[in-house]
Amino acid sequence: MSVDLRSSPIKLVIGFGVALALSACSSSPSPGVITQADIPSYLGVRANPTAAASEAQHLGTLAKGCKAAGNAIFSVPGARVITKINVLSKAPEVLNGVESCAAPSEALNVYDGFVKNSQGRTLPRIGNEGKITDLSGPRARAYGITWRVNNQIGILEIEGPTSDKRITSGLAELLARRAAARS
Repeated sequence: MSVDLRSSPIKLVIGFGVALALSACSSSPSPGVITQADIPSYLGVRANPTAAASEAQHLGTLAKGCKAAGNAIFSVPGARVITKINVLSKAPEVLNGVESCAAPSEALNVYDGFVKNSQGRTLPRIGNEGKITDLSGPRARAYGITWRVNNQIGILEIEGPTSDKRITSGLAELLARRAAARS
């Protein structure tokens, strides 16, 4: 069974695409978004602004008063970008998006509404709060991390084939921490 990002009940955790195109063509890094330099070279992925722009056409924002603030998709050149979890992923992908809300209290309400009661474990020392969820299934290895820094909500997902032992919760946490440090 696959999970469509557009209808998932844990939309925020795996809904990286929410913020994925407004800065897809930007040459400078956005606050809360990783860059190519953050990605370990052994993954073999490169920035893919075309995929980011395409996915953003299908998704909206998390809540009124919030807007896409930055994004990045990293994929193996020439590989198809997967926008569903538990779909056979033939190559690694890293997806990162950030939304900015009008006020920290609004970001907290959005974060609490989508993440607080979801499965996963709390991550200490990532922004104001963060949570990691194992999204792996029989056809893909995947981890999603969502965090809040003041009025921003960040999302990072890393996924790949079930046989790819490089896709770990530790790598997802490392990349999310790098992104959150830029917020």
